Amino acid sequence: MTAPWRSLEPAPASSSSAPGPFGTWTNVSASIIARKIIADSASGFTANGVQDNLPAVSINFDGSQPFMDCMRALATAIS
Repeated sequence: MTAPWRSLEPAPASSSSAPGPFGTWTNVSASIIARKIIADSASGFTANGVQDNLPAVSINFDGSQPFMDCMRALATAIS
């Protein structure tokens, strides 16, 4: 299975004080979650490479983790 962010190119450097992804999902496809946090938290990234129909997961992001840490947590949740 391909990691949700595998085909993404790095976003331009931004402020390290910017909040990370924020949201709570319960039994939601990791595809939907990945696309949402990319759209909301990763200006300059594309979600075109996010695999469709990834398994459903339950996960919470409180804004304290950097974007890539959240993507890694999401990948771990589906593995």
